[in-house]
Amino acid sequence: MKQLAGWSQIFLELSSFVMIPLVFNEKIFALITFSSNEKVNENDLEKIKGFNTQIISALAKSKTELEKTKLVNELTERYNELTQYSYIVSHNLRAPIAQILGLCQLLGIKGANLEDKLKTIGFIKNAAVNLDELVKELNEILAVKKTTNEKREYVNLNELFVSVFNTFEKQVKESKITIELKIEDDAKNIFTIKTYLKSVIYNLISNAIKHQSPDRKLAIHISARKINDILLISISDNGIGINLKEHGHLLFGLYKRINIKTEGKGLGLHMSKLQMEAMNGTIKVESELSRGSIFTLTLPFLTS
Repeated sequence: MKQLAGWSQIFLELSSFVMIPLVFNEKIFALITFSSNEKVNENDLEKIKGFNTQIISALAKSKTELEKTKLVNELTERYNELTQYSYIVSHNLRAPIAQILGLCQLLGIKGANLEDKLKTIGFIKNAAVNLDELVKELNEILAVKKTTNEKREYVNLNELFVSVFNTFEKQVKESKITIELKIEDDAKNIFTIKTYLKSVIYNLISNAIKHQSPDRKLAIHISARKINDILLISISDNGIGINLKEHGHLLFGLYKRINIKTEGKGLGLHMSKLQMEAMNGTIKVESELSRGSIFTLTLPFLTS
């Protein structure tokens, strides 16, 4: 009460007290107050208004600069991606095409017997199949990148994870894999692109199984919780881990494989990253060699 009385005395001694709201993007984000023992005249009010205008102008300029920086970063990232894709097209597509052309020349050699020609036709077929698979993969990537209005729907996370687990039922039983799932009550349902989220989770579980340690039974821990307007999904394992200092820059790259001892094309994590971005989300990893990995997914928690 004494403190309130003290403030009351201060206000009684003031001759002028001005409060100005700072409005930016149609929202009040701050209040500026001016107080004086002397009365404020029209000239003083104009100076206060001018000060207010300068603050708003500075904020607008700052926002513009941030938007420019963000745009430059996005354009740089897109340019790097296009450079990578052009390399894939020129290199990866060229290999099977060159193989097919070379094999076709063998077919034209005079004197070749029927058995050799049939073998050559078989090689041509294999090269064509590889070329077809590569084109399909590139089409899938481009389809994700250009999709902006993919169907969003209500997704029950518990049901989604269980459906993914059922896919790996055989591997889980044979290798005696432990999977722990913990979803908090307020994070059980989300409005998002179900096919993309399921694909990302499938890839991460599949990778954990592929890269399990030979020294211990694989244990996968999954949690989902809501933090403000963000859904946070964590998928951790005690597998062989990743040397991020050495391979971190390759992890989400297209056709980049870190462990050549396991099957794969280096496409899964790249697709997962694109799918998370298509859902306005992110995917990050923490890992230590011989200790395991933690993949963290973040998604905007939409309800409609």
